[in-house]
Amino acid sequence: MTITEIVLTAKAGSLATSPAVVQTLWAVHGAAFGLDMAAIAVALIGLSRAAAAMRLIPSWLALAAWPGAACLLTASAFTVALVNGGPWVAVGTVGFVVWLVFVIVASISLLRRRPVPETA
Repeated sequence: MTITEIVLTAKAGSLATSPAVVQTLWAVHGAAFGLDMAAIAVALIGLSRAAAAMRLIPSWLALAAWPGAACLLTASAFTVALVNGGPWVAVGTVGFVVWLVFVIVASISLLRRRPVPETA
């Protein structure tokens, strides 16, 4: 839960009479999420390269990280369109799915404490 969602939940009663304020808060929430996609893209590239070097993730996932990060960066560049409900959210979603797959696969590998077998 983000700060915006906490404010919207905590002040729901008093915000019910101010739809413009609620729309503005959701726009701030969307802008923050859009800009965070750039940071996730950079983290996805760096962490996937490190995880691949340690053989924590399969090679296909290390390769998939590049287009996933590109999707996140592209969507982040269009944050204004995201806030206004543009279609760029679909591009960001593709990158976010790659990020989630990376986090899950790397986490399982770390919990098992054994590297992924090498593939040529």
